[in-house]
Amino acid sequence: MLIIEPAMDKVAIPIKEFIDFLDFEIEKVTLSINQEKWESIVNVQKVANDEAWLKRLTELRNGLDIYDLTASVPRIDGLVAAIEKTFDVEGGG
Repeated sequence: MLIIEPAMDKVAIPIKEFIDFLDFEIEKVTLSINQEKWESIVNVQKVANDEAWLKRLTELRNGLDIYDLTASVPRIDGLVAAIEKTFDVEGGG
């Protein structure tokens, strides 16, 4: 266990940074949607697309917990798959 703990701390840093990034993106998209809805001519399709993207980001963020991510390999594999699906990235492993 003494060997695993430092490795978990090293893994936790980029995970926390990714969670911060997701929080920022969620706030940014939310603000964008709110601003778009107040424009004189609303692009309904763009708002719908942005809301769908916001839903995907929010679902991904709700599934991320730093303690879960450093806890089990199957949990990490599942979250990596969700991240790849959200950002349309194919797995490298």
